[in-house]
Amino acid sequence: MKRILQIILTIIFFSGCDGNYDYVRFETAQPQGKKELNRFDNNIQGIYASCDNSNKVLIISDDLILKRYHWFFKIHRNDLDLDSTITIDLTDDDALIKLFEKENYTIKIEGDTLSGMTQDIDTIFQISDTQILKKIKGSYFLNYQEDENYWRVNRLDLRKDSLFMGYITPTDTLLQFDFVTKNQEINQDSSTTTEYVINPTKKEFKQMVKKDAFNSTTCYYRKE
Repeated sequence: MKRILQIILTIIFFSGCDGNYDYVRFETAQPQGKKELNRFDNNIQGIYASCDNSNKVLIISDDLILKRYHWFFKIHRNDLDLDSTITIDLTDDDALIKLFEKENYTIKIEGDTLSGMTQDIDTIFQISDTQILKKIKGSYFLNYQEDENYWRVNRLDLRKDSLFMGYITPTDTLLQFDFVTKNQEINQDSSTTTEYVINPTKKEFKQMVKKDAFNSTTCYYRKE
């Protein structure tokens, strides 16, 4: 959200209604034994819109993935919640437009109604020592180093013009693999932290992929 404008959006992320926290931890970048890549292939590079919301876009270039989101709003001028340091006449259209444009909003005023749009751009993956790209059989694996011996791994697949980002759901179904260890800790507030620790060989990792361990997916379709 912009520094001086507090307008429409409050987003609250819940890790679980009961306060418990479950996660998957790989001890090394995956898959083991495969070389690290320094770029995405040309065929997967492009712009993809979310299947659920076309305002959410992924941009894949040579060595990074960006996420762009367009925010739209409509609000009555008297409902604007401006920073206390801003002293402008809310009836002055030119002053309002100048204020919003300074914060990179596209703004339109009709009567007392303001309609606007802005965008956020985040880097969600960039090849580096702590964000490693690997590939097996057409699937990319995005490895994020969260801490020593703690890697988070996502799967990326392109099927025709559809792109799928896959995640592993931290549940006991992972215990079907004998190389997965479950650790559980009771916190001071009585909530539970559960980690599923995975350190597979290349063959074992392929087994996970074959059995669709990355079963929680987000879909995108190619725009450009």
